[in-house]
Amino acid sequence: MRLIHSSLVRRVAALAILVASAGACSDTTSSFSIGRLMVSVKDEAGVGVGGIPVDLFRTDGTAWAGLYTRADGSGEFRAGDGGVLADTYKVRVQLSGSPNLSLAPNETNDKTAVVTSGGTITVSFKLARRTGGPTI
Repeated sequence: MRLIHSSLVRRVAALAILVASAGACSDTTSSFSIGRLMVSVKDEAGVGVGGIPVDLFRTDGTAWAGLYTRADGSGEFRAGDGGVLADTYKVRVQLSGSPNLSLAPNETNDKTAVVTSGGTITVSFKLARRTGGPTI
């Protein structure tokens, strides 16, 4: 009787471990909340400005993604990945390599963007062309 009981306990324990392992591994899909974060960079005349580097930062200051605007001044962060994680970010245009451009009067950098699951948000920047130098 003791041998039967011991064998039964081992079988039940093995079955429990197998079921627990299968249950833990059965979810093969990862679900992340993703949204789309677009940027638009235009000059004061409303013309899109291409080739402008734009960076995306997490709220803790960690650089998260970057892009260069297309010829029409638009761009999308991590478009190839389907978007970015739903979260709050800071978006910053980098003008250090564009000596003939600056932020337009009353324009701010480091704009907050709140991305929601399945949502699309566009962050817009307006630039001023400096006079007396080449234009891009």
